[in-house]
Amino acid sequence: MCPRSPTKNEEIRQQTRRQIRNAAFELFAAKGFAQTSVRSIAEKAGISKGLIYHYFDGKDDILHAIFNDLTEVGKEALNFPEDLSSSERLRKMLHMIFSYIEHATEVVRLMVSLALQPDAVEKLKSSIDAYNERQIRILAPLFEDLGYDNPKLEAYYLAAKLDGITLGYLTLGKDYPFAKMKEKVMNDYGSKI
Repeated sequence: MCPRSPTKNEEIRQQTRRQIRNAAFELFAAKGFAQTSVRSIAEKAGISKGLIYHYFDGKDDILHAIFNDLTEVGKEALNFPEDLSSSERLRKMLHMIFSYIEHATEVVRLMVSLALQPDAVEKLKSSIDAYNERQIRILAPLFEDLGYDNPKLEAYYLAAKLDGITLGYLTLGKDYPFAKMKEKVMNDYGSKI
């Protein structure tokens, strides 16, 4: 039998890390961060408890890895080519965010569940703050280019609207007027975008 190549070993390593993160994500959302043990993550992932420590320092490290995975989507939504106008960047960003809310419902539901757990939020506070600051640093100049009086406040206001729409959609599902809310947000910025 031939030994595995370094590439194959790395694929297996990444697959196992992903398996652990996925199991932890589901458990954190269902049971809460504080009530989830490393043992239960290992059982859900179908691996030994010791193997988790080969890939992660512990439960906190897994939580940070999950947060980093989730924020990658947000980074993509906020990064568009510089040659696009501010209005075009905002329009594309809003379409991408609404599409994500609508089509990745389970992931969004799990994210919201984690966001409502004080233990998880406390562990992620510095990462959450850095992510939010980055969002505002990207959005505020767009709103400034579009002529808003208080661009930073407008960035926070847009984030609050999107949070509210997300919660409404997750709570009411098909009964929530998601398409109309999307249209309303797009129209609110319509004269600018």
